Amino acid sequence: AVVSTQSTGDCILTRDGRYIVTADRDEKVRVSHYPNCYNVHSYLLGHTEFVHRVVQTGNTTLATIGGDERLMLWDLQSSTVTATIQLDQLFSTLTALPSTHFLLLSSPTTLSLLSAKDLSHLHTVPVEGTVVSVASREDGEIVVLTKESILRYSVSPDGLTCTPVEVCEGVVWGDVRVSSQPERKKPAGNKGFEAYYERKRKRIEDETAKAEAKVCVS
Repeated sequence: AVVSTQSTGDCILTRDGRYIVTADRDEKVRVSHYPNCYNVHSYLLGHTEFVHRVVQTGNTTLATIGGDERLMLWDLQSSTVTATIQLDQLFSTLTALPSTHFLLLSSPTTLSLLSAKDLSHLHTVPVEGTVVSVASREDGEIVVLTKESILRYSVSPDGLTCTPVEVCEGVVWGDVRVSSQPERKKPAGNKGFEAYYERKRKRIEDETAKAEAKVCVS
């Protein structure tokens, strides 16, 4: 699916469904009870500028990235920072890879793999084109949308390599999401329209024939 949803701020529901975590143009992250969102559990304080991405990295851990170019790892129960790194540029996306202990940072021209436990750097690969959005599958495969194409990457179990496995040329600039729903097959070309117009033509002919028959009888 291709959509366009670029904005400042983020909102996630924790895996256990207990909390909703929101970040916006303010430098703080709010953790509220769900579904009673008016009941604030805690604030995660540490960024000095807006927070634009929040991801859950474990059952009780979160990662955030902000306009201050800092990536921070949080313990949700104690609301404290467990690790922080200063980035050398403002990365556009932050993704937690499912079923792994890895985080993926993307800049317009690179993908960087980090440990979700301590934010240690594991690997960086260049990307051909300008990165627009990143998504991941349950098996850890990464799908990258650039302005020029869609790229698919595989990640090794130790997180030390990130290898492109496929390139699909000619895409629309937008945001990419990986859907769990099977793709519906659409009729090729205009076959669907042709069948519709053929049924319509036959119906008109039948109605015309019936009308002419009534005229002859009268």
